[in-house]
Amino acid sequence: MIGQRIFGIACGHPDGNDADHPADDPVHKLLLGRDPVTGARLASQPTIPRFENGVSRTAL
Repeated sequence: MIGQRIFGIACGHPDGNDADHPADDPVHKLLLGRDPVTGARLASQPTIPRFENGVSRTAL
């Protein structure tokens, strides 16, 4: 998910709420080592923000 987030930011999707568009994008799949046509879908929009907000400042 970190890789998906980094490539998403680099490709102009600065917010985790934009994760649904690149989840099926063949180029994003290829960048993350998945088959662009038959590879599994990347993390969905609800998953990316949960991942980003799952750690509190205290835990860091």
